[in-house]
Amino acid sequence: MLRALVRTIPELAWLKDDNGVYLACNSRCERVFGAPEADIVGKTDHDLFDKDLADAFCEHDRMAIAAGGPSVNEEWVTYADDGHRELLETIKTPMLDAAGRLIGVLGIARNVTEHRTLETTLRSTADFVSQHHPGGCFDALVQFAARIFDVDYVHLALLEPDPAKVRVVAAWADGARLEPGYVYALAGTPCEHVLQKAHKCYSDHVQQLFPRDGDLQTRHAEAYIGEPVLDGRGEVVGLIVLVSRKPMPYSRTIEAGMRILAARAGAELVRQQAETNLRINEERHRRITSITSDFIFSCVRDADGTFRIDWCAGQARGVFGYSNDELIARGCWRCSVVTDDQPVFERNVTQLGPGESRDFTLRINHADGSLRWLRCYVRVEDDVRRHRLYGACQDVTAQHLAEAALRNSQERLRLILDNAAEAIYGADTKGICTFANKACLRMLGYEREADLVGKSLHELIHHSYPDGRPYPKGQCHVRLSTLEGQSTHVEDEVHWRVDGSSFPVEYWSHPMVRDGELVGAVVTFVDISERKAAENALRASEARFRGIFENVDALAIQGYASDGTVTYWNQASENLYGYTAAEATGRSLLDLIIPPAARAEVRGAIDWMFENKQGIPAGRLELMHKGGYGVPVYSSHTVVDTPDQGTTLFCLDVDLSELERAEQAQRESEARYRALFEASGDGIAVLRGDTVVDCNDAICRMFRCECRQIIGQSIAQLSPPQQTDSQPSADVAQARLAGAQAGDTGVYEWRHRRMDGTLFDAEVNLTPVRLGDEAHLITTIRDISERKQTEARIEFLAHHDALTGLPNRVLLRDRFEHARAYCERNGSSLAMLFIDLDNFKAVNDSLGHALGDELLKAVVQRLDQCVRDTDTVSRQGGDEFIVLLHDLPDPGTAERVAGEVLLRLIEPFRIDDHVLNSGGSIGIALYPADGRDFDSLLQKADTAMYNAKAAGRNTYRFFTEAMNARVREHMRLQSHLHRAPVNAQFHLVYQPKYSIDGTRLTGFEALLRWNDPELGEIAPARFVPVAEDCGLIIPIGSWVMEEACRQISAWRAAGFAVPPVSINLSALQFHRSSLVDSVAAVLAETGVPPSLLELELTESILLQDVEHTLATVRALKNLGVGLSIDDFGTGYSSLAYLKRFAVDKLKIDQGFVRDIGSDPDDAAIVRAVIQLARSLRLGTVAEGVETEEQLAFLRAEGCEEVQGFLFGQPQPAEAAQGLLARC
Repeated sequence: MLRALVRTIPELAWLKDDNGVYLACNSRCERVFGAPEADIVGKTDHDLFDKDLADAFCEHDRMAIAAGGPSVNEEWVTYADDGHRELLETIKTPMLDAAGRLIGVLGIARNVTEHRTLETTLRSTADFVSQHHPGGCFDALVQFAARIFDVDYVHLALLEPDPAKVRVVAAWADGARLEPGYVYALAGTPCEHVLQKAHKCYSDHVQQLFPRDGDLQTRHAEAYIGEPVLDGRGEVVGLIVLVSRKPMPYSRTIEAGMRILAARAGAELVRQQAETNLRINEERHRRITSITSDFIFSCVRDADGTFRIDWCAGQARGVFGYSNDELIARGCWRCSVVTDDQPVFERNVTQLGPGESRDFTLRINHADGSLRWLRCYVRVEDDVRRHRLYGACQDVTAQHLAEAALRNSQERLRLILDNAAEAIYGADTKGICTFANKACLRMLGYEREADLVGKSLHELIHHSYPDGRPYPKGQCHVRLSTLEGQSTHVEDEVHWRVDGSSFPVEYWSHPMVRDGELVGAVVTFVDISERKAAENALRASEARFRGIFENVDALAIQGYASDGTVTYWNQASENLYGYTAAEATGRSLLDLIIPPAARAEVRGAIDWMFENKQGIPAGRLELMHKGGYGVPVYSSHTVVDTPDQGTTLFCLDVDLSELERAEQAQRESEARYRALFEASGDGIAVLRGDTVVDCNDAICRMFRCECRQIIGQSIAQLSPPQQTDSQPSADVAQARLAGAQAGDTGVYEWRHRRMDGTLFDAEVNLTPVRLGDEAHLITTIRDISERKQTEARIEFLAHHDALTGLPNRVLLRDRFEHARAYCERNGSSLAMLFIDLDNFKAVNDSLGHALGDELLKAVVQRLDQCVRDTDTVSRQGGDEFIVLLHDLPDPGTAERVAGEVLLRLIEPFRIDDHVLNSGGSIGIALYPADGRDFDSLLQKADTAMYNAKAAGRNTYRFFTEAMNARVREHMRLQSHLHRAPVNAQFHLVYQPKYSIDGTRLTGFEALLRWNDPELGEIAPARFVPVAEDCGLIIPIGSWVMEEACRQISAWRAAGFAVPPVSINLSALQFHRSSLVDSVAAVLAETGVPPSLLELELTESILLQDVEHTLATVRALKNLGVGLSIDDFGTGYSSLAYLKRFAVDKLKIDQGFVRDIGSDPDDAAIVRAVIQLARSLRLGTVAEGVETEEQLAFLRAEGCEEVQGFLFGQPQPAEAAQGLLARC
């Protein structure tokens, strides 16, 4: 019967007796031997094969016999008929007779050569795709592809935004990496077909097929294989290309490998786009490529719920009878499943949900009509947009045929069952017992097989969990796996004996299939009570020692033999000493980690420990690293007797490197802390509770005591009874301390009390810290006494005058608002007196600012004597004061106060050794008559003051609307005056000067005229004072000088003999501008000789800042310009100054000339001026000569030059040029 069975097996099969003599073989076996069965039977492997191979075959037979069951091996065999070699997977099963005696070995083999080749490629590819490639995944991928497929050129390209082009992102050619980034068009290239999934392989003549592809021509390509790269959504994003200079068939190995590499490239792209998708794709490809099966595949679930194959690899033709492409075209291999197994497919594939997996067996109809059994593994994953199923199939037909042959041998099976030490029973699909062997009956406590057969085994032996809970039949592993047609292995359940007791079992359940139909299961179990107890004890022991020896990173453990040879070296020892376990094992610890100087001592210690069976005391040691440097450790030792290695010395070393560094760091940190603690400019104290336990020197300096006097003091003891807000210091301190411990670490101000009783303010910050196991507070104290004083000073100065301490304008405005509110409520009035000191500037300039400041303070004392306590005296700056008179019954009160102030101010001031005379001008404005707000009232008081000053000084004036009109006129002229120079509204006229006899033109005086388009011709007497007030007189004076010099230059250029031209200088222009530089620059620019320019100065100019004025006059004289004193006799003349200044001429003011014929005094003055000039050898010029009588007097007295309407009015430059023409 067995011989007949052998001949029916489609795979290679044979039968040997117990001595290895062949009893039978089938036709495929005859091909291997190259002989018919008759010539093979009766021979052994040594008769048919070479010795090494025969020995291997015999050894496999012995292994199967020893195992008492099937033994699987792989063997390379050379077919004798044609000489080709195949890798065979053999299943060798020992055969027993009815008495249990060995009668032979049945061998079944199938060709797995192509499967293993594919598997090797897939495994290599899987290894590649599962590795991390730090240098770049794409570069590594093309290099790997070139090597694994043995091609000349590989590149990976991705679609550009323009889908008609791709960009090469990695390339490998002739063993070297190429630079990526090359972009090429797809049209006319095989890549276009690959991306369209139309055609992937061109095994030869690819250049002729695509003549437009220049790259193929350049690379002398013969064969081309491409594979599209898909992204996580299944869309084509690029491709991988293989190019070979020789023909290359498109094998399943290349197809599977290329698809996996393309998937890896797609996965890398997805990784770059999203880390989540990367993990999904890596898991997908890891699962696919890690399965060792005949056939692997990937499916997507369509809208109708069915799974459609979109990728597969392996022996599709061998398993199903179709190629991979044909199987993909069919969409699903369910159509190959036999009708009876369709529910199995439906249950295990179609109905599978996300995250679920199944392992099952079913039958299919092969394309050649044969029936095949497949063992399948499938799993469903979520893949972005839809579910994806991954699976693998293994052809187990031979196994099923072998099992059928065994089932047909009932006698032999019974013999095996009854003699088996393991308990074995069978059950149908409903769980009803079909048989039970003797071991099963014995373990369960039954006498006869009939006590079990025909009964539900679950209710008898499997009804409860180990803890007594009911075990529902629907959850039984045996039943579930049986109904699913799957095997199961369980070792954590119990079976129940007939007496009600239970015992732990390990069981194996295998489905029984007859003619492709599931008929039940065979269950084998063993009582594992003793094993469980031993395993539990062993696991506990192993867990303890494994935790000690392997899992404690901080504990380096070594084992040593008595001669010091290393027998154990854990991972922590590798980390600590630098030697791997392989490097250390078998070598002496003296050579490895003991410094040379200590080796003799250590050798003696080892001998002592082995002799006395105990370790030496633990302690610190300095051992040696592989790198040659020292390693500080704390080392413990114990001597242990082990059954496998005998007496062993174990050393347990703890690395103290970090501890020593930490100790050193702590010492350095403490030193830094103490240095910072003591060096800090701020006071620092450490508090435990509210008591000082440490402080630095800065604290001692603040409290003016020694550190020992502060330590032990509470915050309340170092503070006054109350803080600045009158709160008790003790209560506030407790609240602050509690808040700081709770996390409120803000900065606040605190008033402290020194040991001498004095107080000081400080900024305090409290920070909670833990020192040891106790909570403390670090308090930082910064003395802000000076800052508080400064702030108070700043606050005072913000509202007061720094010199006099009087309220400034800010405080005055505030006082005014309060006074106004009071007056409005009570119907009274108030007055604002604007006081300007007379002659203060002269005092300041002549006697110095220090004396001027003392004068201002003395003025303040006198003003305070003139007002009430409710009134306000304010200094506005310089020599200006404001007096605010509050709650006046009538305006007369303001007048009386103003009169008293004037009387006080004209009294001489005695300051140091000086007696100073002053006075004042006062303007008075009343509320509400003159204004209802501060600014308008101040402006009107200021206007009134200027009118008082204009009225001769040392007087007061009440504000009137006429004053306001004059101010508006002044402001109007000032506004227009600002625009005059820009709009060229100024021009010069020239008044001639003649010799006293009227016969000779001696010069011109250049006079400024202003013609405003809106205001008309404006007299100099109106606009010059305005220009002086607003400072415009300086640029206007400069323009006059430049224009006069330009005219002189023009006249000289025209050929005229030009006499000197004089211009007037204002005091501002003389003192505030760089006059000498300006004059020199204008003369240089216009080319006018200095002698033709004459500058007219007033007496007031000469009396201001005499030394500076004298230096300026001398510098002008050095330039060569002429100088004259204009309107001489109208000011305060000083003959001493007149002599020092050495001017050239004196001009007699026309006010004296006008009445010399009728006023003896004027005649005397003119006569005296002429005589004075003659005595000082100065020239004289009389202004305003309009009559012959005046001319005769001047001629008689000896005046040298005259100018006036009698000789000519001021005239434009063109008219003046006519005078030059007549000279």
